[in-house]
Amino acid sequence: YDYILIDTPPAMSLLSASVAVYADYIIIPCDMDSMGFAATKNVIDFLDHFKDQTQELMAKVLGVLPVKVDLRRNLDNLILDQLYALDENDLLKGAWVLSPIRQSSNIKTAQARKKFVQEPFAGKPLAEDYAKVTGEILEFIKEDKEKIVSNISKSVEAEVRA
Repeated sequence: YDYILIDTPPAMSLLSASVAVYADYIIIPCDMDSMGFAATKNVIDFLDHFKDQTQELMAKVLGVLPVKVDLRRNLDNLILDQLYALDENDLLKGAWVLSPIRQSSNIKTAQARKKFVQEPFAGKPLAEDYAKVTGEILEFIKEDKEKIVSNISKSVEAEVRA
C-alpha cells in the first residue's frame, strides 16, 4: 500500500500516543462546535508535550480538518475563523487548516451502503470536498518527501566534502 489510514478514538490515550510515534502524519478532525475546537487545541498541545517528553520518532501534524461544516451557521464560521487564526499565528505547530468538509446526510447514506462517499455521490458537493482534501494531503506529502530527500542529499554531500 502507498498509504495506510489509522482512525483512532478522539481521546488522548496510549493508543493515540502509539499512533503518534509510528505514523508519518496525523490529521486532526475538528467538529464545528466549541467542544470540538477545544478538543483540537488539546490534541495539538498533547502531541507537542508528548514530542517534548520522548525521543521517539514523532508523526507530523499534517493538518486540522474541519468537519460537519455548515457555513449558514454563525458558530461554524466563528470556529473556522478561530482555526484560521491559530494557523496564521503558527499555533498549529506547523500544521495548517485543510479545506472544510460540509455537513451532509450523504455521509450516513454512504456508510449505510458501505461505500466511499465518492462512489454513490460522485459530482456532489460532499464528494468534491473529500476530493479537494485528498489532493491537499497528497500534495503536502509529496512536498514533504521531496524536502526529506533534499536534506539527506545535502547531508551526504557535506559528509563527502569533509
